[in-house]
Amino acid sequence: MNRVDKIAFVTDACKNDFDKTLPEMACKSITVPNLTDSRIIRQRALDIDNADNEYKSFVSSKSFKIITVCRTTIKVKGLDRIVACASELKKRGYDFLWYIIGDGEDRDALLDMIKCNDVADRVASIGQRMNPHPFISAADVMCMPSRYEGKPMTITESMILGTPPIVTEYLSAREQINDGVDGIVVANEDDAIVVPLEKCMSDREYLHQIKAHVVYGEYGNQHQVADIEKTLFC
Repeated sequence: MNRVDKIAFVTDACKNDFDKTLPEMACKSITVPNLTDSRIIRQRALDIDNADNEYKSFVSSKSFKIITVCRTTIKVKGLDRIVACASELKKRGYDFLWYIIGDGEDRDALLDMIKCNDVADRVASIGQRMNPHPFISAADVMCMPSRYEGKPMTITESMILGTPPIVTEYLSAREQINDGVDGIVVANEDDAIVVPLEKCMSDREYLHQIKAHVVYGEYGNQHQVADIEKTLFC
């Protein structure tokens, strides 16, 4: 690391954590956010694959629609939390459909977990999609119950598409989301997502207020390209 000129982090929270751990390298650390062009994300959401039957089922469902987009690694992404939450919400009588988009080494284990917990009628792991944005746009909420994250781009993309996020508190969650205004941040605990999801399903006015903030917000940073270049190359 002594040979590098700069060490880039996608959030201030990640940078600050690094600076505390290796203060002797703090002079080289900088924050360089992921570049996200909101115009491209919105355009991709309109690029619908009419041959995708799972998309058609999701869009046409009258159930409350939840989406999670991530690599299928159960522990890191908290996918076991999704199954447990779905089981509890089903017991409480809620009608919802939760799609998990993504592939990874734990997908077979996730499918078994969904089946063993009797939530296959509520939760579907549908594998990878080259373009998940139409699904995100069609969802009522995006849920990311991860145990560990930096700054997930799918959360920014969901906000660009007007879909409020519900997340566990990863390192940069409160940089990314204004809790209770344009999304919901809960404790990074196994059962923490049950309450906010139940609130959103039972109180549509509450969800509508959050969604209104997200719809009218601007979460892309395409206009910051010049500033980012200065940070990198000054």
